[in-house]
Amino acid sequence: MSTCTSSRISSWKNDNDQLNKLRASDLVNYALPDYNQDNLSGTHEHTLQVDYTHPLKYIDVEAGVKAILRNNFSNYNVEHIDAATGGSSPDPAASNQFDYQQDVYSMYNSYQLNLSNWTVKAGLRLEITAIDANFSSGGVVAIPDYNNLIPSIAIQRKFTASESVNFGYTERIQRPGIAQLNPYIDQQDPQFITYGNPELKPEINHILSFNYSFFKNTTINAGLSYSFSNNTIQYITAIGADGITRGTYQNLGANNSMEVDLNINYPVTERLNLNLNAQASYLSLKGTADTLFYHRKAFSGNGNLYLGYRFDHDWRGGFNFQYYSPAITLQGTSSPYYYTSLSLSKTIFHKKLTISGSVSNPYQKFLDYKYKYTDPRFTEISHNDIVYRRFNIGLSYRFGKLKDGSVKKNKKAVENNDIKIIPNILPGN
Repeated sequence: MSTCTSSRISSWKNDNDQLNKLRASDLVNYALPDYNQDNLSGTHEHTLQVDYTHPLKYIDVEAGVKAILRNNFSNYNVEHIDAATGGSSPDPAASNQFDYQQDVYSMYNSYQLNLSNWTVKAGLRLEITAIDANFSSGGVVAIPDYNNLIPSIAIQRKFTASESVNFGYTERIQRPGIAQLNPYIDQQDPQFITYGNPELKPEINHILSFNYSFFKNTTINAGLSYSFSNNTIQYITAIGADGITRGTYQNLGANNSMEVDLNINYPVTERLNLNLNAQASYLSLKGTADTLFYHRKAFSGNGNLYLGYRFDHDWRGGFNFQYYSPAITLQGTSSPYYYTSLSLSKTIFHKKLTISGSVSNPYQKFLDYKYKYTDPRFTEISHNDIVYRRFNIGLSYRFGKLKDGSVKKNKKAVENNDIKIIPNILPGN
C-alpha cells in the first residue's frame, strides 16, 4: 500500500468570431438600415488540481482541491451602412464589451470500502463559485457568489470477475456558458433575433443511476437513470408587439428525465465487429415563458450502429448509421434525421502510413432541417438547408515506437464538465 499525491495544471481556450452583413433592397414597410455586426466571443480557462490517495487495508481515502479560473467574454460592435454612399458609422448603443469571470474553488473528501464482492464509495464536495461580470461601458451585472455542498454515493456488486451492477446518487451543477450568457443581439434575421442572458443562475440536477456491466468477448453496458432539476436553463422565444420574435435563455420550471442507455461491442467473426450505442429518454418539461405556462411530455432518443470489417493486406472498411429523434424544448420541436457513412483505409510502409477515405450521406446533397416553435398566439417554422453530402480523404503517419511504460498517464485527469450544454438546433455532419 502506498500513498499517492498528484497535481495537474491545464489551460483551454475557445474563441469564436462571427460577422453578419445585412444589405436590403426593394424595401416595403421596412425601416431598418443596412448594418454590419461583429462579435468576438469565447472562453479562456485555466485549471489547477491536486489529488491525494491513501489506501488502507479495506478503505481507500481520497481528497483533493481544485480551482477553475474561467473567463467568458464577448466584444461586439455594430456599424450602420449608408445605402447611398456606402460609408459606415458606429452605433455605440449596440456596441459593448462583456466580461464574465467565473472562478470555481472546490475541495472533496471520499472514502471507499473494498470487500470481496462489494465496493461502497461515499463523499462530499464543497464548491465555492465567485462571479464578477461587467460591461466596458461601466454597467455591472449584479450576480451574487454562491456555494454548493454536493454529496455522492456509489455501490458496486460484483457477481464474477467480468459481471457487476452499480447503484449511485449524486448532484451535478451545470453553470451557464458564454453561449447562454452572451448579451450580444444576433440579427442575422431581423425578424427573429437571439441573445443571451447574463443573469442566468446555475442549474442543479439530482441524478439516480443503475448500471449493469459485462466484459468478456462481448462487452455490454446497460444503464437506467432518473434526473430532475427545478431551475433548469431553457431556451425560450416570444413575439413582441412589433412582430419581431426574440429568443433567449432563462431559469424556469422543472425538468424530469428517465433515461435508458445501452452499449454493445460484439465481435461477430474474427474479421467483423459490431458496435451499438443507443439512448432513449422520457422527458417532462414545465415552465412559464412570457406569462404562459407550458407542460410538455415526450419521448426522445438516438442510436448509432457501426460495423467494421478487417480485410486481407491491411485493408479496413466501416459502415456507420446514426438516428436522432426530434429535439424537444419547452416550446420547440425539430424534425428527426439520420446519418450514414462508408469508410475505407489501407496501411502501408510497415504499418506506418495510413490512407483513409469516407463518403457521408451520398444519397442526399442537402438536409431540409425544420424547427417548429409553438405558442398559443403564433406558430413559427424555420427551414434550414444544410450541406449534407461529404467526401473526406485522410493521411496519417506514425513516427518511431514508444516502449511500454515510457509514458505514464495520470490516474485522475483534469475534467471540467460543469458547463451547461444546450445542443445547437442545427445538426452537424
